[in-house]
Amino acid sequence: MNGPLTRPEASSGVLSPAQIQTEFKKFEKPSKLSGQFEQKKKIKELDVTIETSGLYEIKKFSSTQMNLIWKIQKPDPMTVCMSEEAVVIDNPRIKKKTTLKLSEISQQDSSGLTKLVNLIKMNPEMLAKDFTILKKDGHFLVTPNVDKGYQFSTADLQLDKQKNIQHLLLTEASGDTLEIFFKSAIETPLSISQARPVGCL
Repeated sequence: MNGPLTRPEASSGVLSPAQIQTEFKKFEKPSKLSGQFEQKKKIKELDVTIETSGLYEIKKFSSTQMNLIWKIQKPDPMTVCMSEEAVVIDNPRIKKKTTLKLSEISQQDSSGLTKLVNLIKMNPEMLAKDFTILKKDGHFLVTPNVDKGYQFSTADLQLDKQKNIQHLLLTEASGDTLEIFFKSAIETPLSISQARPVGCL
């Protein structure tokens, strides 16, 4: 993918709410997805690319509640946990743990990660309401509806054969981009007791 994606025009490739329900139905079920990630964050204004890699864990408790745990191994070890309400950043190098409200940092988040929390849920109802989705050549081109207040302009999603996220390219309104490769994914169903929401605090 080269450059920002443009908003898809209405066409036969744009998914209807019923088609979105079919494509993303599996994301309604409680599950845990874990594996490795490689991430590139390009900051347009500074002409800087920040590369990180490590392990991730996505615990989906319901179609609307999840935790995203980002265990950065390179270049500097750090763990970031995001829930519906808060972000907890654990920096072992300086032995400091910081807790921030998600609503307070989503606008200024230079890493772009907080912008993923709602999108990565893949809740079919939310996707149909908040986004226009165009399916083309195995990609899902996702554009937020204007009045929904998302802090990115486009997202290009690719799923693997098990319909888990394999690649994500997110373009922010500023022109910054966030590209993530999800690798070696292992999916585990959550039992009823495990599916009770647990925050990062």
